Amino acid sequence: FIVRNNIVQNIFFGAGINIADNDATTTNDETNALIIDNIVLDAGTAILGVGASDGIFANCDNCVVSRNQIYRVTDTGIAMDYSRNIRVLGNTIRGDSALAVSSRMVQGIGILGVVGAIIADNEVSYGQLGIIVTLSGQAAVDPYLSYGVRIRDNLVSEISSTLYLGDAISADPSAADVTISNNEIRNTISGRGIVVTSAHSRVFNNRIYSPTGRGIFIGGARSKVAFNYINSPGAEGIFVQDDSIYLTHNAIQNTVNGINHNSKATIADHNEFVTVTNTDINATNVALHEFVGAIRVPNAQWYKTFRGDGVTDSNLIRR
Repeated sequence: FIVRNNIVQNIFFGAGINIADNDATTTNDETNALIIDNIVLDAGTAILGVGASDGIFANCDNCVVSRNQIYRVTDTGIAMDYSRNIRVLGNTIRGDSALAVSSRMVQGIGILGVVGAIIADNEVSYGQLGIIVTLSGQAAVDPYLSYGVRIRDNLVSEISSTLYLGDAISADPSAADVTISNNEIRNTISGRGIVVTSAHSRVFNNRIYSPTGRGIFIGGARSKVAFNYINSPGAEGIFVQDDSIYLTHNAIQNTVNGINHNSKATIADHNEFVTVTNTDINATNVALHEFVGAIRVPNAQWYKTFRGDGVTDSNLIRR
């Protein structure tokens, strides 16, 4: 079925558009829905004096949610729960910038228990969280786990929160095989640009401009972070928490620390640092640091080298 060209406004309770299977946590039927070119306004806003409401709620298989405009909702712009093979493409989701941060839209796009999703070409702004793969308080077991989520080519901006972590794009341990690529993130005021604690995941070719928070927080075992540009004056460019992370060809500019390791068996090579005020690579807490190669610092015209155990070598080698 098709839901198209509707204007839905002043929703007192529930979602503006609700596409749901009869089962609460699965999709037994092949829904094959197209939700396209709709406008949802003021779902559960503070003006109406009601609780959290979504713009679009999609619990369906083989669905496309595309080119919708969602403004001033209190909970989630587009929520996807327990869906399979879903596409969320080219939507505009904007919270209410006039509200206090703690009263704004909770998250732009929420993903729970989804297998096979493409989240692409969306614009999300003025929320407390951006695009989030999460358990939402559920146990880390099926049907709440997510697999094979692709988040690419999105613009996420003006994310800030006093209640939540304030992350622009995040995938928690409930997910695996997540790819976050070619996104642009601007003005994550209180949180982090990209957070990945899901295993076997990839963070490629993203551009992060964050005035206060960390650029990338990576904690998913055996994940790869490559070809990202990070400009984050307030904190680390990349913070590594878990084991067996591979960092390569990232460009990190205007950060306090370039890469901060707190893990074992991490490999970092061919990353570039410009105007890092403190330490390019801080790996002093690493018990087993297999290799940190010669790291190029273009402005300083020096190489910094690091010993195999992760302790900074005090020598600088002229280029």
